[in-house]
Amino acid sequence: MVRALQTRYFFRNLRLFLLVDPYCDHCNRLFQSIHFHAYCLEHQVSFFNLGILGMLGEVPQALLFLRDSLLFPFKVLARTPFLGRCIRRSPPRRPISPLVCVGGWGYRCHELTHKYRSQLSCLYRLRHSLSADELHLVEQMQRARHAGSKVVGLHVRRGDYSSWQGGRYCFSDYSYASVVRSVRSEFLRQGDDCFVVVFTNDVVVPSCGQDLTARGRWFADLIAMQNCDLLVGPPSTFTLWASYSASVPYIHLESVDDVISLESASICSG
Repeated sequence: MVRALQTRYFFRNLRLFLLVDPYCDHCNRLFQSIHFHAYCLEHQVSFFNLGILGMLGEVPQALLFLRDSLLFPFKVLARTPFLGRCIRRSPPRRPISPLVCVGGWGYRCHELTHKYRSQLSCLYRLRHSLSADELHLVEQMQRARHAGSKVVGLHVRRGDYSSWQGGRYCFSDYSYASVVRSVRSEFLRQGDDCFVVVFTNDVVVPSCGQDLTARGRWFADLIAMQNCDLLVGPPSTFTLWASYSASVPYIHLESVDDVISLESASICSG
C-alpha cells in the first residue's frame, strides 16, 4: 500500500522527461526515443527529445544548430541537483524534480511500445520530401503489388558489418542470392510471385537476383521499406524500425544457412 501511494505521488508530480543524451544515429535514436516516450504516454508525462529534431522531417538549419547547441549544456545540467541524475537504465522509483533528463541505450519497455504502437507510429512518421528518383522507386514497388506480387525488401548490410561481431553478419552477394532464391521458392509454394528490392548503401550495386535496387537517402529507403510486404536481412535497427513503424513482418538472418520460412516472420514490438 505504501509503495502504491508513493508511485501515485511520483507520477502525479512528474511533469517532463527530456531526452538529452541521444544514442548513435538514425534508427537507434528513434528506438531509444520511443521507449522513454511510451513510458511517458503510459503515465501521462510530457516528453521531448532534442536529439531527433530534424530527423522526422525537414526543419530550418537554425533549428539544427539550436539542437546541437543545447544538447551539450543539458547533458551538463543533467548532473546537477536541479535536474536530477541522467536516467540510463530505468525510470526512478522515488519523487524527483519536475524536469528529468534521460538518455542512454539500456532502457526498454516492449510491452508499452507495443501497446502504443499506433500512436507512436503516427508521432514518429517520416515526413521528408522524396526526390523524383525516390518516388519512382516507391511507385515501381506499388505497381508490382497491384500486379499481384508480394514486395520483399532485402537489406544488404555491409560497411561496418565487416568488423561488427567479427564480421558474422557481413554476407556476400552469393549468400544473399541464395536467400533471394529461398524467399522466391517460399512465396511460390503459397502460389505467389514476389518482387525483390535490395536496400543497400554499397558503392557497387549488389548482384543478388533482385528486381530493383534502392540506394536512396536513409529516410527514403525507410519509407520504401515501409511499403514492403516482408523484410529480410541481418539483425539491424534499420529493418526493425520499418517493421515497427509500418507493421511489416520481418525475418532476421542469423546465418545465410538459415532455412527461410515465411511462418517465422514477425512484426517488431519496439
